[in-house]
Amino acid sequence: MRVSSVRLEAGIKLTHVPYKGVSMGINDVLGGNIELYISSMPTLVGFVHSGKVKALAVTSSKRLAELPNVPTLDESGYKLVDYANWFGFFGPAKLPANIAARLNAEFNKALQSPDVREKLQAQGMEVAVSTPDAFAKLVRDDVVRWGKVVRETGAKVE
Repeated sequence: MRVSSVRLEAGIKLTHVPYKGVSMGINDVLGGNIELYISSMPTLVGFVHSGKVKALAVTSSKRLAELPNVPTLDESGYKLVDYANWFGFFGPAKLPANIAARLNAEFNKALQSPDVREKLQAQGMEVAVSTPDAFAKLVRDDVVRWGKVVRETGAKVE
């Protein structure tokens, strides 16, 4: 998806090369077989810090604390590209609201722990706490947003 949105905004031709795993993509970058690789920050931050790959830009709306010298695509002139990976916790559709609220409170508590925050930030993640309703809205909004990109680009699952 991100390749499609970058391609639309930049007006350039990019060829999406689907990989079955991150390690294959990283190996092709390191081996010089591909010129550009877009992936989540936790999979790449170690390679960036070691100097094995160069981070050109981040797709989020703000710079990452772990890579403060890497500009956003917005800062690079691509205003419509704003995508940050997120991770969330899901439960069964009929999970009782009181249990969802309790799990959410415990996850938020853990994410606010200095030890957990430090470890996640070292991987290039920005830690955010939320509510079940706010997270559900994020998921719904992303379905609408990326559905539009799929329709406009004709992207297919490979």
